[in-house]
Amino acid sequence: MTLEIELEKAKASLAAISVERDQATASVLALTAERDEARAELAKATSALADLNAKVVAASSEASKLKAEAKTAEMKAADICASVGVSEIEAAPKAPAAPAKSGNELRKEFLAMTDLIAKADFYQKHRAEILGLAE
Repeated sequence: MTLEIELEKAKASLAAISVERDQATASVLALTAERDEARAELAKATSALADLNAKVVAASSEASKLKAEAKTAEMKAADICASVGVSEIEAAPKAPAAPAKSGNELRKEFLAMTDLIAKADFYQKHRAEILGLAE
């Protein structure tokens, strides 16, 4: 009877291992399908990226061409204007310049600054006014 009991235990163990094997096989198949799906999506995304890169290159080339044409048209317009005696004018009027600050205002602004780098730059720019050397 011992052999029969051991045989039954072995059969039960074999059945349990077979079930585990079948579950593992199903998991492998599911993961393989998932991997293949991800690869297909990656291929589509790579293709779309290549298409977009090509469009960017084409658009950049077109933009460069249009800029060159605009410069040429601007030069032709300037030549035509010059040929009829019209001087060049600015496309947009300049904003009125802010009134210059006095030496005292610049000194106060300089003393109020806390950023040392900005303060040094400000001093270099307005040194004469801060020291009262400007006329």
